[in-house]
Amino acid sequence: MITPRVLCFVCALLSVFVQAENAAQPESPAAAENREEQGPRAWFVQTGIPRGMDNPVKVLIDGEIEMLTLSNRVASGPLKIPKDGIIRLVKEIPDPTGEKEFIYKTLAKATVSGGMSKALVIMVPRPKPAADGSLFVTRVKSLGEFKAGEFMYMNLTKSKIGIEIADAKIPLESGKIRTHRVKGKGDLVSIPYRYSYFHKEKDRWMPLSASMAILSSKRREVFVFSHSGGGGAIRCRGITIPGDL
Repeated sequence: MITPRVLCFVCALLSVFVQAENAAQPESPAAAENREEQGPRAWFVQTGIPRGMDNPVKVLIDGEIEMLTLSNRVASGPLKIPKDGIIRLVKEIPDPTGEKEFIYKTLAKATVSGGMSKALVIMVPRPKPAADGSLFVTRVKSLGEFKAGEFMYMNLTKSKIGIEIADAKIPLESGKIRTHRVKGKGDLVSIPYRYSYFHKEKDRWMPLSASMAILSSKRREVFVFSHSGGGGAIRCRGITIPGDL
């Protein structure tokens, strides 16, 4: 059996560090108060934008359209969470029945459970569109449970992922999400990490990537493991979330 080529796209640490520090500047009390008065909010991140997809993209909330700009490295601006919790990224297409000028085709759908005041919607492009036309797999995480200074790991592959960061070893089963905080290392320090995956046919661990990460109490870091476009190779994509959202 030919082993698929394994890829891991990890963000360039120095450029992301500068970008995240700039994005995570302290918020003024007036701005914080205004944001709280606006009610529950959701922020979007994604590991890639499918070819041909518009960006900014249309978002359908409570029957109204808003425009949302997506970035491959940082979180989007906030969107309100409707009472039913359903947020859809959509595209206008001609109405096949001819009754209307156009209808909305859903590209991604996220359902935020009740009680979340701050939600993070994580979108990963599908290797091929789903039967309903959806282009993304989506996961929703409460930002209240994901603190500044923490790392979140999401495994959307079919394999078990092994994570070693500083002195910790973190097993990550297929389909699971785990959050980790490195303790006792201080702030703005570099720590080693290594990722690997378990190859069932060879019955052993195979390397994905090894490098250094920078700890910061001013931001959150998300790392998503998924299959590349062909569905075989495994890649890792890092996304930075400001700590003051």
